[in-house]
Amino acid sequence: MEIGEETRVLIVDDFNTSRRMIRQTLKDLGTELCNEAKDPDEAIKLLERYQYHLVLVDWYLDGVRGVDLIKQIRETRSKKSLPVLLMLMDPLDDQLAMGKAAGISAHILKPFDAGTLSKTLMGFE
Repeated sequence: MEIGEETRVLIVDDFNTSRRMIRQTLKDLGTELCNEAKDPDEAIKLLERYQYHLVLVDWYLDGVRGVDLIKQIRETRSKKSLPVLLMLMDPLDDQLAMGKAAGISAHILKPFDAGTLSKTLMGFE
């Protein structure tokens, strides 16, 4: 998957600074069509409103694990094939296993740069 100016991305992270950094990384790759959500409720509303090409979800959300949101996304028939990246700071084996069970497309370590994100997305159709 390549990021271009028509690529719409949803960033889900409860930390505002992280969302801004990720938005800048996506801009470096060529898209400014980014929406941000600080919690799962906001993310679900945005997912219902827009057609995204990619969703980036942090492991830690305020009071909720990102994998729980990913499970909700995957339960929606129209979102089963939507590429979802799980963002982690210091991944543990059980976190990766839970992510895979929830239906992540891949994971990425935070913080990341445009090159790392681009390489991670190369495996997507």
